[in-house]
Amino acid sequence: DTIEIPKVKEAVKGSRMTVLFGWAPWCPSCKTAAPTLKTVANRYPKDDVKVVGLLYDNETAKVRFFRKSNGIKWQDIKLNNTQRQRLPSHIPYLMLVDEKGVIKEVYQGKVQDLPVQLMKYGLLPGTRI
Repeated sequence: DTIEIPKVKEAVKGSRMTVLFGWAPWCPSCKTAAPTLKTVANRYPKDDVKVVGLLYDNETAKVRFFRKSNGIKWQDIKLNNTQRQRLPSHIPYLMLVDEKGVIKEVYQGKVQDLPVQLMKYGLLPGTRI
């Protein structure tokens, strides 16, 4: 399967693997997952791995507060109802997508295992300069 949402297809370009994180600021499990994703976003070179959030909430003030209070700098894409129907229905979820938009894995839970999942694709944390 491939990603067919234009904004998301564009976002995955330029990186060997993109971690798509389906989330909302009111979701307790999303809040728990955020630090792991922030670490991944900061420890891997962007041309190897980048994190892109897929927002399941359109309340801009809540999203801004959550991002600011958690130091989140990854790109977020707001999804409309039609786009959400093409993706997993329960958040949080992670999708590993290659630079061509091919979905390699979709999983929920155990977000802390993300670095191990990335290692399966030969992606190791590096030092950012």
